[in-house]
Amino acid sequence: MKKLFKLGVVLMAAALMNTSCNKESFNINQNPNSPEKVDISFVFPNALQYTGYIMGNYFQIWGGLWSQYWTQGPTAGQYKSWDRYEQTSTDIDRPWSQMYAGAMSDFDYVQTEALAQGNKNYAACAMIMKAYCFQYMTDVWGDVPFSDALKGSSVLTPAYDKQEDVYKGIEKMLVDATAMIDLNSDKHPGSEDVLFGGDMHHWLELANTLRLKVYLRQAYTSESARCKDSVMAMTTRGDEFLTVDATIGYSGAQGMKNPLNTTISALGDYNLLASATIIDSMSSMNDPRRDVLFKAATTGTAKGQFVGLTQGAGQDYPTTSSTAHTNWSLPGAAVGGGQNQTDGAAANVYLMTYSETYFMLAEACARGWATGDGSTEYDEAVNGSFSQWGLAAAAVTTYLSDSRAAYPKSGSTADKLKAIITQKWYSFCGTQNIESWIEHRRTGYPDFFKTSASSNLAAGVFPARFVLPSDELTRNPKAAAAAKTITDKVWWDQN
Repeated sequence: MKKLFKLGVVLMAAALMNTSCNKESFNINQNPNSPEKVDISFVFPNALQYTGYIMGNYFQIWGGLWSQYWTQGPTAGQYKSWDRYEQTSTDIDRPWSQMYAGAMSDFDYVQTEALAQGNKNYAACAMIMKAYCFQYMTDVWGDVPFSDALKGSSVLTPAYDKQEDVYKGIEKMLVDATAMIDLNSDKHPGSEDVLFGGDMHHWLELANTLRLKVYLRQAYTSESARCKDSVMAMTTRGDEFLTVDATIGYSGAQGMKNPLNTTISALGDYNLLASATIIDSMSSMNDPRRDVLFKAATTGTAKGQFVGLTQGAGQDYPTTSSTAHTNWSLPGAAVGGGQNQTDGAAANVYLMTYSETYFMLAEACARGWATGDGSTEYDEAVNGSFSQWGLAAAAVTTYLSDSRAAYPKSGSTADKLKAIITQKWYSFCGTQNIESWIEHRRTGYPDFFKTSASSNLAAGVFPARFVLPSDELTRNPKAAAAAKTITDKVWWDQN
């Protein structure tokens, strides 16, 4: 569902530059760009756009590299360190500060003001988005400020909550938001809602789907039994889940371009090339999504073909006068790719998809957390992924007729989970990259990843979290105790 942002609220110019530029001076409890009182109908879309920018740029690039969709090209060097699994504290100042001081601060403001105005539906939407943002913050960083966060000048050095406590807080936030939604009320967001156009039914579906994700994320923790009961209760009583994709749309006009495309256009499309991991796998299965998600090589001996570069190999690739980044496949226009792919400027940012919803329901069934064997949900998830890119239903039938793609109905739980998460990896390519990296950490699937050829970590070791940002370590004395290395697993990563 593509909703164009028409209010003229845009992100600051600095946010449209690449992640290696000078960091911004944000405090996670203060948003210096917000005046004392602003109409929530202006603040809400700005917060959604902030979220779309972070998810569609910073998180998309890291996730793309660490999920082995993309790799650093040999003729440039913007993301060399990330492809080596290196991350410095200054690398991630921006996404941290823009999420706290930008998106979540604005959502918190909308929630407070909407409740003061008696507009519970509007407040519920803001709460749902706060929960969405907090989950990604804790999933990539682990322990983060939660109970003390977003309190302005009253708490300038917020304490860090343990990830399991953050998860409990997110769950409560979603339960409370759901209870506040009144589908019969005329008081709710309107056209300024760039996600669902004010359709509260879809907001209710999103809240339920986020709860499902929260529960499944804890499948390998001590909370597993409780989460199983919660999912069973939701599915038994018929709670509704997403029936549409939750997307932020872009017109492609100046100031209204896909965030990834904006970065690629500014830096040149030399950096991000297709990883051989995804290209070789899709090609072996004759996956028609490959031709949508990637652009074929336009130069070199592989001209006209889809070819990926071994993950991390670009840094030591022997370059000659004939070496060009276009000798390999590039991210396609559908996912925001390319200076020379004009349609990429109008590509959506996907916050959550119909396909993801059904993959989660399939997992719930496979684990015995919901009734059924998961086959119906699995097939619907794959169908949703193909439909997302306008591919015909016949293509899905052909694809699922391959035993490598078909759901293992008679297989073990492990067989089913492997199939579900692996197919989820294909479906997330180029659109929900950070979610793919999170799921790989949680489950170990796909199980055919190979560490980057230029990795600076020990053999067979993958990144397990982000390091804390330098601004936070400098300004908040409570951050030091929460600081971890890139290989320290987060709480739910117990697989």
